[in-house]
Amino acid sequence: GAPRAATLRCVCATAMDDELAALMGELDTVQRTSVAHKLSERNCVEIVSKLIAAGAIQVVYTLNGKEYLTHKQLRAEVRDELMVGGGRLAMADAQAAINVDISHVEDAARAVAEADDSITKLDSGELICDYYMDALCDEVGDDLTERGMVTLAGIASERQLPVAFVTDAIKARLGTRLDAEFRDGALYTRGYVDRQRAQVRGAFGAVTRPTPVSTIAAAHELDARTLDGVLAGLLDSGELNGALRGGNYVPHLFAATQRRSAEAFFRQNGYMSKDRASVLDIPASQLAAYLRTSFPASIELESCVVDGSVMQRVEGNVDEVAATAGWVDVRTVVPSTLTDGDVRGLVAACPSVGGEWEPGMSAEAPSKKRGAVARVAMALADTFVVSHAYLDGVYGRCEKLGRDAAEAELRAGGAGGKGKGGGAGGAGGGGRGGGAASKMSSSTEDEEAEGFIVVSAPAPLKRGKSKAKSRSSDAGDDDAGAGGGG
Repeated sequence: GAPRAATLRCVCATAMDDELAALMGELDTVQRTSVAHKLSERNCVEIVSKLIAAGAIQVVYTLNGKEYLTHKQLRAEVRDELMVGGGRLAMADAQAAINVDISHVEDAARAVAEADDSITKLDSGELICDYYMDALCDEVGDDLTERGMVTLAGIASERQLPVAFVTDAIKARLGTRLDAEFRDGALYTRGYVDRQRAQVRGAFGAVTRPTPVSTIAAAHELDARTLDGVLAGLLDSGELNGALRGGNYVPHLFAATQRRSAEAFFRQNGYMSKDRASVLDIPASQLAAYLRTSFPASIELESCVVDGSVMQRVEGNVDEVAATAGWVDVRTVVPSTLTDGDVRGLVAACPSVGGEWEPGMSAEAPSKKRGAVARVAMALADTFVVSHAYLDGVYGRCEKLGRDAAEAELRAGGAGGKGKGGGAGGAGGGGRGGGAASKMSSSTEDEEAEGFIVVSAPAPLKRGKSKAKSRSSDAGDDDAGAGGGG
């Protein structure tokens, strides 16, 4: 069987050679034969012109006007130029290569892009093939392997492509042609992300007091683009024990130490100034709320927060003042660092202090209203508390001094009148006047010895004094009448 097959192959090969030789002979004969009728170039131009005028064909003239291209041929040449350019073609390059007006090139490029889904026409007029973007992703993958991170803005700028187009094209190829993570406009290898995570964990784990995040990032040269996401992930997972407050990282260790320190100082001193709170990194506006979690009875004042025991101390002194008919300088019973404004706030918060005083208020019955607190004292000069009973006592003594002085003056005047009527009477009157003067001087010395000095009286005191003068005048009139009768 093998010799027969070899013989058949030889026969077939010989037949084919004979046919080929015959065809070549016929071609040679045709080429040597002269043509009786030939078309000149001018004739061809006239024929094409008539076809164009008749609308039989649609052609595009070249810029030199010596050649014609049909629209189909123009699209084919655009495709060829796109392939030559490696999958990317600018309209200016295509126009120079094809030598037709750029408007025809753009129309042909648009038609090519519409007919093929793998070709994209950009707003700039460029044509981009999918295989061009595949090659671009391969190059980006090589850059990622070396650098660990590349930005899409950098890729777009380097390739002179729109950022949005590059972003969409690369996102579509993640997980297939690119093994990377996309975050905030950049691509990262998983190894790079793991290294950044470890660096962030170490840098923030070493912080012991509130520190701006930007300061920590600059000190350790952390990638700002990944920092926020990595830090949030570490805090959520509990790998970092801390919190973010207004751009600062506050470790829980500091927060616990801060609270212990603040509470110890407040418990020991009964107050905390807002200046000291700032030293402990506690916002002054939040100090009261911060302390009320452990000291619910604390009171916020102008420059500090005091414990409820300070208020109880002030109220106790007010009660003592009311019971002993005295007065107290509240500054002497509160921490010395409190300002006058703070003391004023404490006095204003005391329920038994306030209102206006009038003579005799200490003798009035307390309020019958349910839950009402009787006012037993009033504030003077912001920091002093004076009981109503003390003021009534002072007022009574002042009133007595005024009455005695008025009576003495009246008696002295009556004695002078009698002196004009007779020497004995004058002497007697003089004696009585001298006695009154001695009595008034003694009374004044006694009052000064008791510590009462009359300077001026408030409005209620003036009303009381006028009443006293009226009573004294009435008494003087009676004495004068009696003297006249005598």
